[in-house]
Amino acid sequence: MANVGSGPEGQTLIGQGGSAGPKYAEIGTDSGLSANGLVVAQGDAPFSTIPPITPGQVLTANGAGADPSFQAVSASGAVTTITGNSGGAQSPSSGNFNVVGTGSVTVAGTANTETVQLTGLTNHSVLVGAGTATVTKVGPSATAGQVLQSGGASADPSYSTATYPSTPGASGTILRSNGTNFVNTSSTYPTSTTANQILYSSSTNNISEITTANGGLLLTSAAGVPSIGNSVTGDFTFTTATAGASRRITVSSTDNTSGTSDALYIVNTGGSTAGTSSGDPFYRAVVGTTRSYAMGIDNSDTQSFKINTLNSATAGMSSGTNLMKIDNAGNRILPGNAMCQAFVDTTIADVTGDGTAYTIIFDGENFDIGNNFDTTTGVFTSPIAGKYFVSASITLSGLLVAHTTCLLRIDSTVNINSTFNPFVFANAAGEATYCISGIVSVGSGVGISILVQVSNGTKVVDILQDNNGPYSTFCIGLLS
Repeated sequence: MANVGSGPEGQTLIGQGGSAGPKYAEIGTDSGLSANGLVVAQGDAPFSTIPPITPGQVLTANGAGADPSFQAVSASGAVTTITGNSGGAQSPSSGNFNVVGTGSVTVAGTANTETVQLTGLTNHSVLVGAGTATVTKVGPSATAGQVLQSGGASADPSYSTATYPSTPGASGTILRSNGTNFVNTSSTYPTSTTANQILYSSSTNNISEITTANGGLLLTSAAGVPSIGNSVTGDFTFTTATAGASRRITVSSTDNTSGTSDALYIVNTGGSTAGTSSGDPFYRAVVGTTRSYAMGIDNSDTQSFKINTLNSATAGMSSGTNLMKIDNAGNRILPGNAMCQAFVDTTIADVTGDGTAYTIIFDGENFDIGNNFDTTTGVFTSPIAGKYFVSASITLSGLLVAHTTCLLRIDSTVNINSTFNPFVFANAAGEATYCISGIVSVGSGVGISILVQVSNGTKVVDILQDNNGPYSTFCIGLLS
């Protein structure tokens, strides 16, 4: 065994193989590595070397299973080869390297100043994911104010057709569509609202609330201001033009336990005052323009209750034909059933006998329903068209033997006559009573009276009344 001893500083013991003993030498002596190459570990195997090829190349990793290698660069020092995320080398395109997808993200620049940049974009584009490793773009909108909207899970987003304001607008305004775009309203709305309140325009471009009231109606004042209340003013019309349809106003009390649970319909004039100078409170029923009926209080006739009718649509308390009247004393007057009983209160002397026709003036009345009889003329005027029953009892005095003809007539547009010899029926005092009756059919406003005419003598015949009561009477009443 040979003893090699210690070597010089900086050297190491190197085997020489065969039968030759080891010797001390500088590191790298007789290593067999390429001059100026790079040493690469090979695990448990001997080191290997990567020889230099061309000046200016750069060392590039080739993955876990391969040695790195030198890659060429341009003369100016720009990168000419780069490994992308796929692990393989990718070729440059106009000095740029595609890293994550065609037309998307690239690496450009010199070896010392490489930068990542986007290609194929226009100003103001928006980047959008195009897969797990790529991006694409959405070009800018040509219209200001449009917003980017999702296209769903499988589509790119896009800009809206409508535009939106870029500023919030005045406080209290909201966005609304004008049919083309979304704009701020001119009207302002409250920040919060109260339960059960109703929104309304309290002034130009100002939305406010109406205070509610239990059991109230939505009303408007004379100035048109809405409110909730229980007092309605103005005129209202409920109408329908649909065949078979009706319009109803119902006042109903469904309680059946108290006698004061009334359903009340009130028509009032005069308010809380006496009302004697006010109009008439009444109800009118109308059929087209041919007939109407009115029912209510005639304030001008001592506040009597009346039912009137008119051959038009405007029947009222002072217009039309009165069918019934109830005065303040409770007396029921039926002008449609007009009736009166009149009598001669004072003897009427020397009215006939010589052929003079005399209309008897019954100057006293027992009753006159409807006030249709005139005690100054002896004429009853029919209040309505109809059939009237008429009867009269006449006592004549002063009859002489020459008075042999008498005409007693119900005088009207239709006459009923009775002719007889009055003296035959006279007593010794020259007095006799004669009767006449019948039914006359007349129109409205027609006069009905009793006429007597004694002939063939002198004008000395009286129509008698004495202290024992009326001898001469006139009765009339409407039948239908």
